[in-house]
Order: sequence, then structure tokens, then C-alpha cells
Amino acid sequence: MVKVFLITGSSGSGKTTLATSLTKRPFSNKSTCLLSMDHFYKSKPKDIPAENYDFDHPDAIDWNEFQYVVHELYSGRNVTICTYSFETHMKTDVAIELIAADILLIEGNLVAHNPDIRKIATRIIFVSTSLDECLCRKITRDIKERGRTTSGSIKQWRTQVKPGYDAFIKPVKKYDNVIIFKNNSDVSHMFGSKKYNELIDLIDE
Repeated sequence: MVKVFLITGSSGSGKTTLATSLTKRPFSNKSTCLLSMDHFYKSKPKDIPAENYDFDHPDAIDWNEFQYVVHELYSGRNVTICTYSFETHMKTDVAIELIAADILLIEGNLVAHNPDIRKIATRIIFVSTSLDECLCRKITRDIKERGRTTSGSIKQWRTQVKPGYDAFIKPVKKYDNVIIFKNNSDVSHMFGSKKYNELIDLIDE
């Protein structure tokens, strides 16, 4: 049976770095597949400026496509998806093939919001990072990778990211199968830590 781990947390918490590192670990000859929720944003309506479009609300996600892809991978079938561009805020024609594996890692802010996805999750890994640190990382990433300004990134944090975190992401901590993975320092410091090694052992059970 495929084991499913949902990796969630605030924007800038280190989810992607953690998830990517886990795909590079040898899990007793078990294969791994990483699915990023970033590819399942709906294309932004052209008449809405990017700074006014709430990417941190569940309505921004194409849940039908997301659940279909998760179901296919969970059932052991490979699937091809189109990527999403954060520069144009649109779906692209660039396709990637996801290979079904023994361990399915699903990463994204809202991965644990959907009850149908939670039902198949072996565990939910909540990456808990100080929000001040998350904001600093987000500003750096937004400027470097997404063409945003410092003021635009801070405005988005205050009006969309932080409210979305409080409403849809933070409440995930209440579920019984949640692991809180604290990451309050430089994300590279997590590798080799006791908590990281415990997480490796848990996934490898």
C-alpha cells in the first residue's frame, strides 16, 4: 500500500526544502514521489491584478484536478500534469510525468485542508516556523523568483497570506495524525537533526 505524507505549513516555512530532501533519502529500497500543490493553482483571471488575487484561499486551487492526480498516484498509476507559472500566474504547456511510488509526499500550504486528502494520509507533517522568519523568506523568494517588490510582498502577507494561514493552515494542528516539525533556524540546519532523523525513521516504518 502506498504511504502518503502531507507536508504543510506557512508560506516560507521550509516545506519544499524538507520535502525535496526526503525524496533524496534511501527508504529501505522504497521509491518516493513528490507532488507539489503549486501546480494546481487555477489560472488567474486576466481582469484581476496579481496583487489583488488571493492565492492563499482554497478557492484558488483546482481541487478536482488535484484529487484526481492524488488518487491516480495513490492507486499506483503514473500521471502527467501541466506545470504552473508564478510569473504569469497561468497554467503552462510544460508537462511533467509523475511516477507512482511506495511513498507519496504531497507538499503545499493547503494540502491538509481537504478532508478527502486527509483520509488517505499516513501522517501530516506540519512545518512550524516563526512567522517573522517565514515573512523574511517569502520576501526574498518573491523578489528573486516571482517578480514582486518588497512592499507588494509585505502587503500580500498582511492581507492574504497571514489571514489564510490563520483560517486554513494553522487549524490543521488539531488533527490526531499531525507531526509538528519545528524549523526556526536556517532551513539547512534541520538536516541531520534528531527530529529530522526521527522523521526519516517514521516514514521508513
